[in-house]
Amino acid sequence: MTKGNLNNLDKSFVQNLSNNWALVTSGASDNYNMMTVNWGGIGFLWNKPVLFIFIRPERYTFEFIEKYDYFSLSFLKDDFSNVHEVCGMQSGRYINKIKETNLNPIITKNGCMLFEESILSVECKKIYSHQMSQMNYENHEFHSMIKDKGSDHKMYIAEIIDIWVND
Repeated sequence: MTKGNLNNLDKSFVQNLSNNWALVTSGASDNYNMMTVNWGGIGFLWNKPVLFIFIRPERYTFEFIEKYDYFSLSFLKDDFSNVHEVCGMQSGRYINKIKETNLNPIITKNGCMLFEESILSVECKKIYSHQMSQMNYENHEFHSMIKDKGSDHKMYIAEIIDIWVND
């Protein structure tokens, strides 16, 4: 993987997140977890390029995101759709997702976990988080859509530290 140019992230990033999903990964090299996500986006906040994601507190990855300052978002090549099923439907509390998916981890200098199979990975450092709650929804229709699937998500805003591209 080689470092990419942050200025090359554009609206296709959001489309990739929505249509192709991604893996969010957090933890240390000897203890980490990843999960499939497709809610989030990119922007510019406090003079920094940022990425934002949403994770429910009952997810195992939530514990890692809470504990560690850094996380990564990795978009996999098209032929890895089975990885999203494993990482989105099964908990790392009970299975070893690396063994189940045959992904090959790469560790950055910041301790972020990326994967050789990624076409694009974004290395992030948390700068803000907020636990969403029913009373803060301006349009309660959105809360009604998700309330039966678990607790309210926590939003994380993170500075984009580096992007990595697999040629």
